[in-house]
Amino acid sequence: MRLSADRWLTDVLGFDVFRVNDAASMSAEELDAVGGHFKDRSKALYYTKVDTCAVEAVGMLARLGFTVVDVNMTFAAPPAAIVAAVASGGAIDVAFAEDSQRAPVLDIAGSCFRYSRFHLDPLLTQGAAHHVKREWVASYFEGRRGDRLFVARVAGRIAGFLAAVMTEHAGRPAAAIDLVGVAADHQRAGVGRALARQFAAHYADCERVIVGTQAANVPSIRMYEGLGFRAVRSAYVLHRHVDSART
Repeated sequence: MRLSADRWLTDVLGFDVFRVNDAASMSAEELDAVGGHFKDRSKALYYTKVDTCAVEAVGMLARLGFTVVDVNMTFAAPPAAIVAAVASGGAIDVAFAEDSQRAPVLDIAGSCFRYSRFHLDPLLTQGAAHHVKREWVASYFEGRRGDRLFVARVAGRIAGFLAAVMTEHAGRPAAAIDLVGVAADHQRAGVGRALARQFAAHYADCERVIVGTQAANVPSIRMYEGLGFRAVRSAYVLHRHVDSART
């Protein structure tokens, strides 16, 4: 069976969530087994990610009821290029998050996102999608996820955050922007760029830093390309809901 339980998302959403692993290489028998798993659940979410070249796999998953909810874009850059692209100093102060900043940071995390796979899924409420992002950042404050959490302040007020995690890129260690959010009244004011600069400076020893975003999130793509990031991968993200109340 190619399924693994996503216990964190299960706890956050309040119903079973499963990831389908390596969906593009599944045999017909394995696909049937995944389909059979649906019958044992009254409410559940299944998700998977496949390369955009794996068109045949998308078709097979569609026959099982999976729907594309996102095209995920991965970008990479040398840290020095990002540092050079953003002037230092200015009115935006970026530092590591402190426990005392938890409430305002979580307020931003729970309200600023529009393009995540949860927000784009029409079968999830916006309230549920916001809750996922809020709890995602809460896990950084609790030391259960990630490596570092950066916070940006403008005139002493929390304006945004950037969550960083260690991962791999091309077989080598790399730092990744796990999540970045900016308060609504500070967007398009350089906060995201300032956070990215501090992130890149902190992980200057990495050969590459990476970030993922949604193809629908054109403002973020433009920002990352302006910082020196270049696209290295694209993938379809698919969801399949099981909900006996809808049938």
